Amino acid sequence: MYTDALQSIGLSDREAKIYDLLLTHGAMPASRIARLSGIERSLVYVHLNELVDRELVLEHNETKVARFASAHPQVLERLVQQKHQEAESASASLSAVFHQMTQQFETLSGQPGVRFFSGADGLEYINKQLRSTSVEEMLLIRSGHSSAEVPEYQTLIHHQRELRLKKKVPLKVIGPAIDSMKQKIGEDKESLTERRIIAAEMFDTPSQILIYNNTVVFTTFQEPMLTTIIEHEAIAVTVKTLFMYIWRSSLAETKQNIKKYT
Repeated sequence: MYTDALQSIGLSDREAKIYDLLLTHGAMPASRIARLSGIERSLVYVHLNELVDRELVLEHNETKVARFASAHPQVLERLVQQKHQEAESASASLSAVFHQMTQQFETLSGQPGVRFFSGADGLEYINKQLRSTSVEEMLLIRSGHSSAEVPEYQTLIHHQRELRLKKKVPLKVIGPAIDSMKQKIGEDKESLTERRIIAAEMFDTPSQILIYNNTVVFTTFQEPMLTTIIEHEAIAVTVKTLFMYIWRSSLAETKQNIKKYT
């Protein structure tokens, strides 16, 4: 009756049959469990011992022949909670080494890791990496298109800035000359930011590009908002090279624009 549900929370097929049998028929000896379940008697003892150890089955030895009974189903709740805690621990352990494992795989196979996210999920993934990975510097080609209409995105941007400052990760930004630049320039020193400002008519991309370590992130603010994350050393080095060329070439124009804004 309950075998499928019991298997879904972690019991094996035979364990589920035995617990289900005891729950629906009451206490009985191993010989009857074997007869009703169709499980070989020697295996019934093996699984009963496992279920007793996990406190899912109770063993009664008051009579000459031992009888077994199901424990209260609330024990199953504890089993589910334990599985949940183990899953959270496994997820945290994987997150701590996932980036390094990905780099190792890419180095040996030559295959880039590519991920696609919709909405603000891409930025959440980046923040997760920033929490668990060492980052020396972040490079950003900023889009003049606003993300202000995505409140969740703005919250995650704020969290990313806090994480970056906590880890003292400097940021280089190349972006178009837009009205909000005056305020941003005033905050640059405090936010560990260096900036290049290029005329909007020459440099206003519909998507932004973020580069750090061996990762390149493309985010478009058009609907639907999409993020593509590529983790590959050769691709990251290529995009960094292009970024630094624009960075060096735009110094004189940046100085003129800063004078205009200040």
